[in-house]
Amino acid sequence: MGDSVRWVRVLLLAGGAALACGAAFGRGAVVTNYENQSIGQDVKLTPAQIKQAIISGAASKGWSTQPSDGDKVMASYNKGKRNAAVNITFTATSYSIRYADSQGLKYTGQDGAQSINPMYNTWVSALKSGIENSLRSTPSSGVASASSPAARPAPIDTNFSDTAAAYRAAFPKPQITEEVRKLKLQAEVMIREKRFGDAAQLYEDALRLAPWWPDGRYNRALVLAELKQYDEAAGEMNRFLLLEPESNEARALRDQIYKWEVAAKAPKQ
Repeated sequence: MGDSVRWVRVLLLAGGAALACGAAFGRGAVVTNYENQSIGQDVKLTPAQIKQAIISGAASKGWSTQPSDGDKVMASYNKGKRNAAVNITFTATSYSIRYADSQGLKYTGQDGAQSINPMYNTWVSALKSGIENSLRSTPSSGVASASSPAARPAPIDTNFSDTAAAYRAAFPKPQITEEVRKLKLQAEVMIREKRFGDAAQLYEDALRLAPWWPDGRYNRALVLAELKQYDEAAGEMNRFLLLEPESNEARALRDQIYKWEVAAKAPKQ
């Protein structure tokens, strides 16, 4: 593996982050809003399908929803004395998640800068993941999209076994492009700032461009574990091991995957 893998691990450990259990930090973090996230379909979903997918995806991550008229859903998450609310808006091709309100999370919004307990960003990242999964599993209405299928990035798991086999056989190994390098460096900045949801998204964007990139798989797995998205973390680390089955860390990583699988089944508190 490359130096970037070790660097990301150093960043996580230096920040007091726990590989296995993803600690929530007491210091404030910049509020994460997700703007114009792609619906991710090559054919259109109806507005009703999109709204239902958002509601179902939110529920899968423990969020309650209050649908409103038109292209908006209000969602809230409660954990003891802490709670958060967001507004989710959507169009035929994208959706956005924006902070609305919170209690017990030390939110401040002075001079246009929003700060909050990092726990909020963890919750919202999980919400986004649930919505994405729900949208992917929603059957399309069969109406052709206005954009060309070739213009959309392929899902990161499409034919991954073939991708991994081609990577293992390649000599010399492919190198990441300048765009992927940019996304990698931006993700590392987000990790330093403990904006793990943003880091996970940047790694996902990079992996859509270079699905064979082992360091990206490895690093995204660590970041997802920080977000307590253990199922997805285990999946990414398994993909890393498909790419590099002879890694010196293979035994330790498989053991970590087993722990994440158990953590994923633990009741949510």
